[in-house]
Amino acid sequence: MSAIRGLFAGREGHRRLGVLVAVVVIVTVVLVAASFLYNRSPSAKVTVSSAVVYLEQGKTGQGLDWFGVASVNYSTGFPLDSGVSETFTISLPLANQDTVSHRVVDLTANSPFKVLSSSPVTPVLFDSFEDGMITITVEAPGVAGSYALNVTAVCS
Repeated sequence: MSAIRGLFAGREGHRRLGVLVAVVVIVTVVLVAASFLYNRSPSAKVTVSSAVVYLEQGKTGQGLDWFGVASVNYSTGFPLDSGVSETFTISLPLANQDTVSHRVVDLTANSPFKVLSSSPVTPVLFDSFEDGMITITVEAPGVAGSYALNVTAVCS
């Protein structure tokens, strides 16, 4: 222990200590930056562990959900591997169970996902007892990791 104290004693020792601290700080910054850049690199992987679309909707005169279900849970195709910030699609099959028309007016995803678009573009009209499909294009998170996707479909 006295050898270490002697190494950092006096004016020259303080200079050595300053250099040592600077080297430790630089190495730490480089390691943190490398980790950050790796997690954002195109080769980094995002795993979408699961996907669920929740329907915010009303009830028919018989007390049923307009579109028959409160949510669509995707088991086929998940987990899904994607690159960071890459896009992928999910298809939302819907069937209006009501005697009047209803629309899907908005689609949003939980952060850090983003809904980029839908086909057909919202608002999507479903006449009474009409069924159809909405394809939702989603952007994966910008940082590698495993995430669960939750999309909310607002209906009117």
